[in-house]
Amino acid sequence: MDEGQPPDPPDDRPSFELPLPPGMKPLEEPSRARSAEPMHEPSPPPRAVPALPPQPVAPNELELEAPHDLPGLELEPVSRPRRAPSVAPSAAPEAEPPSASAQEPPHVRAMAWARAHPRVVVLVVLTLLALWHAWEPSERWPRGVALNDEPEQETIESPQVHAFGDYHLVPRATYRLRARVLSRERYHLGRESELSSYDLALGWGVMSRQEVLDALDIRQGSRRYRYSWSGQDPAEPRTMARQSANHHILAGSEEVADLVADVPVGGALELEGELVAVESPDGWHWDTSLTRLDVGDGACEIFHVRRARRIPLSELVGR
Repeated sequence: MDEGQPPDPPDDRPSFELPLPPGMKPLEEPSRARSAEPMHEPSPPPRAVPALPPQPVAPNELELEAPHDLPGLELEPVSRPRRAPSVAPSAAPEAEPPSASAQEPPHVRAMAWARAHPRVVVLVVLTLLALWHAWEPSERWPRGVALNDEPEQETIESPQVHAFGDYHLVPRATYRLRARVLSRERYHLGRESELSSYDLALGWGVMSRQEVLDALDIRQGSRRYRYSWSGQDPAEPRTMARQSANHHILAGSEEVADLVADVPVGGALELEGELVAVESPDGWHWDTSLTRLDVGDGACEIFHVRRARRIPLSELVGR
């Protein structure tokens, strides 16, 4: 006990201790002593780096000045300025060799395409034929111009049969007329087409006047000729029937055949020859009409044309 300090007052509180269970150690009060770790000195603040003045930078060129005053930074010296890498032009691709089909002549490729597309070819051909068939060159006349001469016909009393290819022609009458072509039709089928490729619907008198023809709808087909109109009669109906007829043309020469094929619809022709009957060794027969007043089957003229001439419009206007 230290001198000068009063003694501790006595502890009057009761104390008691319980026996510990077997195997259990008494608890020890932890020490209140604290260990203090030494503190490190604070690191100095980073040194400020002075700002560099802006430098102009050329395109595709970058120049950097080494900041030697940065601590811990070492840069290698640059001997020349760095430039952006240039892109070398790529080589042009090599042209592929032409295929075997491209080396073929155009007509060979066209035939190959046609064989591969037969339906398209047929459709195109039929369309072109229809357009060609529907288109006819035409000739118009001034009002008042007409061919007023009636056809000249004279019966042949003693006809002389002569050959026409594999057939025989029996002349029935001489026949000559100046007429206007009202319509033309070409035929490819039937036995008659072996003799006559073209039918000509011919008109004279009132049936050669432009104002009358403009009022008529004229058609040909099945070796016949038809016309119709609406409204007022363009001319006296019996006169129109008597002054027009369908003619099966048997060309007596190449010149006649070419003229019949080339004359425009509306043009005028002067034709001369015979009205004939056609006979075949196998018994087939085709006879002509000898009048302009009949209608229906057998009413057409089978005209063997020996001479033909185109009548120019100037010849008719000057009369």
